[in-house]
Amino acid sequence: MRVRLTGGDRGSINRAPLADGRVMILNDDLVPGFMLRVSKRQSTYYVVTRVKGCPGQIRRSLGTTRNTELGIAREAARRIIENAQKGIPPEGETVDSSGSADTFRSVVETYFQDTLRTGGAKLRTKDAMQAMINRDLTEWLDRPIDSITAREVSDLVYRKAQTAPMSANRLTSLIKKIMRWAKRRHIITFNPAADVEKPSEEQSRDRYLTDEEIQLIWDAADRVGDPYGRLVQMALVTGQRRGEVAGMRRSELGLLEQRDGRTGETRTIEAWLLPAERTKRQVAHAVPLSPLAKRLIYGAPKLVEDDKPFDYIFASGLAGDQPPSGWSKYARRLDKEIGEAIARAMHEPYDKKKHVMPGWHLHDLRRTMATHMEMLGVDRRVISRLLNHSEGDKSVTAIYARYRFDAEAAEAMDLWCAKIERLTGANIVAIRPAGAA
Repeated sequence: MRVRLTGGDRGSINRAPLADGRVMILNDDLVPGFMLRVSKRQSTYYVVTRVKGCPGQIRRSLGTTRNTELGIAREAARRIIENAQKGIPPEGETVDSSGSADTFRSVVETYFQDTLRTGGAKLRTKDAMQAMINRDLTEWLDRPIDSITAREVSDLVYRKAQTAPMSANRLTSLIKKIMRWAKRRHIITFNPAADVEKPSEEQSRDRYLTDEEIQLIWDAADRVGDPYGRLVQMALVTGQRRGEVAGMRRSELGLLEQRDGRTGETRTIEAWLLPAERTKRQVAHAVPLSPLAKRLIYGAPKLVEDDKPFDYIFASGLAGDQPPSGWSKYARRLDKEIGEAIARAMHEPYDKKKHVMPGWHLHDLRRTMATHMEMLGVDRRVISRLLNHSEGDKSVTAIYARYRFDAEAAEAMDLWCAKIERLTGANIVAIRPAGAA
């Protein structure tokens, strides 16, 4: 964190340590390279700089806030930095010519540039990783990456696991990726995360919605209104990921020529054609549109700006032609509508703690489609095709079997559409604008 280090009772050097025990690094904006390390035990001044003509960085402790005045420590740091720029190391300092000149921050930046350039990561993945780094790894950013120890990595992720087990697993994976990449690039000689395991046991979710719950969510989505209510219904009908559905564009709607491998017949159907850059697997994906999906799409409000129709089908209009935002607000609204419906069915006044649909997430809509299709007798390979999953089969058969099950996928979508209509009545026309009374 870059701040102006100040003294006095209310000065930044007297900042309280973080409650969760993490170390906080304050970078002085008057003398870049002069820092304060705040921990539960003490706050220590130090300087990090590079000596001209030497490939490594040096790190020099300048005392603690208890025994050294801020002005004296800052002046000492300034003198060390000025001498280093002339090629003079601090008195008694031995520069490690084998040390890394790379901070964790600079390595992360290069990692993102390299993996994005080579297709190893997507922009939205990078944004999620950067958010995780900003939240959990700020204390490492200005440290030389080769100063980070295995004990520090382990302590960090296990501390995170106390409050957020699955997030701790994601954090562990991220650190391991960055460190593994840095070692391959010879930025570090030792990978401190190599033997650190995920602190929490992964549990795959098996939650899917029952027939009654499908009715409940569909009706609640009707009451929430456009765009979020219709978006939830489309996620259930198509089984695609939330971000993919939210970003659906009219320009992605087109025709798919499909061949039926059973009869040899070819026909053309309407489909949602997702480009590779919009899918998790980075593989182009064609989703056959059932009659219900088409009614949802063509029933959506057609917003216009400067006489130009919006391309995003679920745009709210509040931010122009953009996908909708404000997920948390609308998710709470959906949960409230569901809870109120449960309360009505029980002939009780609504209680937000009591009247809930237990343990469900929006991603369960995807699993719900897959599970109900299997109940309807749909081949698992067809379901996998609709979910844009990789079969994971590396056998010779898998390599040469390239039939895409397009015709079967369209039939499966129609079966699923018919079931939803039986359960809900699929009253698409009656959906209300968000905020309507």
